[in-house]
Amino acid sequence: MRITRSSKTTISFATQKKRDIINEISDEYSRVANIFTEMFFGNNFQKKDLKKDITNIPESWLSARMRQCCAREAPGMVRSAVMSAAAKGTEAVKPVHTGRKMILSSQCVRIEKGRNSFDLWLVIHSVGNKMKLQIPMKRHRHMNLFSGWKMSDSVTVHRKYVIFSFGKETGEKKTEGKLTGIDCGINHLLATSEGNLHGHEVKPLINVIKRKKQASEAYRRAKKTLS
Repeated sequence: MRITRSSKTTISFATQKKRDIINEISDEYSRVANIFTEMFFGNNFQKKDLKKDITNIPESWLSARMRQCCAREAPGMVRSAVMSAAAKGTEAVKPVHTGRKMILSSQCVRIEKGRNSFDLWLVIHSVGNKMKLQIPMKRHRHMNLFSGWKMSDSVTVHRKYVIFSFGKETGEKKTEGKLTGIDCGINHLLATSEGNLHGHEVKPLINVIKRKKQASEAYRRAKKTLS
């Protein structure tokens, strides 16, 4: 059995020029993705159907590899819209890519170990227009929780941060013994399927944090207490 988790980290260490280029790429990525969405909506397109003659249809300064990333995202958007409408008993509406994120495969990105004061460098290449970006990033406590996991070669690039995915094999799922479902919440940290509640002090601690001025020493202490 394989489990996956994700963690995001800021791109604020990049220069303003690099962030502007990411915005420019995101805008064009969104435009091309919406062309594919228009093509696929109402048709039974699958990812296996995304041959070169299909992905080369939109005219764009994006490279063939970037257009392939756009094309791969479109069928999932269409499928989600159809399934959501079916669950509500309504007619499906064509989805729109808003340009908030790009799902880029190893065809277009490379993750390198840190140099100097940065832990990671995200290299975005094969973009088009001879563009190539090197984005410096720093690991943080949440990301370090997955230090022993395998990092995915694909990343989700937002305009202000990047999401990395991690996977880990946990062995075969147990088929014997007692099963207990767990749900996480605010009023109680954990609620089990047997009706047991644990962590009733979470909500009061959150309320303490809300009363503190952000970035103040008291705010940091309250957050540390919660964690």
